Amino acid sequence: MASAAHRRRFGDLHGAGGLCDTIVVRNEAGNRESCAYLELHLRACLRPSRVFQESERLLDVVTRLTDKHEASRASPWVVADAAADFIAAQLRGIVGVRIPVARFEGKRKMSQNRPEVDRVGVMAGLAASENPQDREVANLIQPSRRP
Repeated sequence: MASAAHRRRFGDLHGAGGLCDTIVVRNEAGNRESCAYLELHLRACLRPSRVFQESERLLDVVTRLTDKHEASRASPWVVADAAADFIAAQLRGIVGVRIPVARFEGKRKMSQNRPEVDRVGVMAGLAASENPQDREVANLIQPSRRP
């Protein structure tokens, strides 16, 4: 069990993936609102000792993040493309924080408590979205509760 001082520093980091906006489902029963989402809560203890500012360590983190987020581009940008003095100046403005996660809690609401006609409508609305994340969520909704 964490000490009382550490328990007070625990906090929830909340992030949601997928659609969190309301969807209007149109069916023969009338218009109904529904929502489909994935939710993840992380439980962590923040301590000052987890903060770092060493340029080598920050450069490693920034490089890995850049590589990850640029990978899907036709011509990905890499940190090494920038001038060394520019990189050094940017790193001076960054504070790294390492957050060890003690517990994950997740929730998945995929219209499972709704009639099949509503689930099909939610799936269709998400599948037609221009947002790729919405289309991914559409694939998670089961059209029928029966096997």
